[in-house]
Amino acid sequence: MKHKKILVVLVLFLAAFIGGRALADNSQWRGAPNMAHIRSIIDQLGSKLTVQSYTISTLTRQSADYQSQLAVSQQSVVTLQGRVRDLSQQLNQAEINKKLAIQQTINDMNHKIDVANNQVTLAQKSLSNVQGQLKIANEKANDLQLQLAKAQQQYNDEKGQNADLTKQLDNAMQSVNALDQHAQEVLNQHQ
Repeated sequence: MKHKKILVVLVLFLAAFIGGRALADNSQWRGAPNMAHIRSIIDQLGSKLTVQSYTISTLTRQSADYQSQLAVSQQSVVTLQGRVRDLSQQLNQAEINKKLAIQQTINDMNHKIDVANNQVTLAQKSLSNVQGQLKIANEKANDLQLQLAKAQQQYNDEKGQNADLTKQLDNAMQSVNALDQHAQEVLNQHQ
């Protein structure tokens, strides 16, 4: 879901960027260097957002892998504990000469349970670590999205100022043309 939102923001940004670039390329105005700087910042934020999206995807995949390993390890523990219970019942019913062999098997199973419990602990630690990294990556992605929104707002503000300056220039040109025409009429009257 976040990736779709990021994609929509980037598409809107790209459309605004292309439109802004067309306006900026058609006429030179005093805000052009600021627009270029803002575009550069937006491009950098877009790149960082892409890296964060890849990091989030990788960490999410790792988290799923560790959760799967954890589930397998927990199932192994349950299965082995069931086998230990079964063997303990056999021990109570078996003859004394079989008791040592069964006890050895129980010890082996207990050792396997310890190993499996250790694997569960390691998987839980790895999962916690990956989830922590995923949280940090999500926070960074959110921060980058906020920065991108601010840069987009600044870009829109500059674009509005550019439109105002263009309108003022048009008005000034009309006044100059009218003044020129009037001067020409005055000159023509005195020739």
